[in-house]
Amino acid sequence: MTSGDAITVWMFEQGGPEGTQPLVLTGYDAFCTVLVFHPRDCMLISGSDDTRVMIWAPQRRTAPGGLGFLDDTVTGVAWPLPGRFIISTDAVGTVRAWGLEEQRRCTSLGRIHFAT
Repeated sequence: MTSGDAITVWMFEQGGPEGTQPLVLTGYDAFCTVLVFHPRDCMLISGSDDTRVMIWAPQRRTAPGGLGFLDDTVTGVAWPLPGRFIISTDAVGTVRAWGLEEQRRCTSLGRIHFAT
C-alpha cells in the first residue's frame, strides 16, 4: 500500500498481520505512484512523481536500491518473467529496461521514446 512518499508493507509470515507492526518504507521526495511485487522473490519495485525507480527487499529491512531516473512521473513498472529485468515507463512516454545483475545491482539497458 502506498500513501504519499511512504510504502507500508504488512508481512504475513505467520498467517496474518494480527499482533505485528507494518514495515514503512521511505525514500522518495514525492508521491509514490506505482508499486509492483516480484513474481517469485520477496522484493518490490516502485516509482514516483520525483521520477525515481527504486527496488526494495522488505524482509532484509535495508535501504532501497535506486535504479535511476526517468524523464517525468513514473507511470508503470513491471517484472517480466522470470524477474531478471525491470521495465519502467513515465508520463512523457519514456520506456526504460533495467537488467538485474547477480548482486541485485541494476544496469540501464536502454531507453525508447515513442512518437505520438
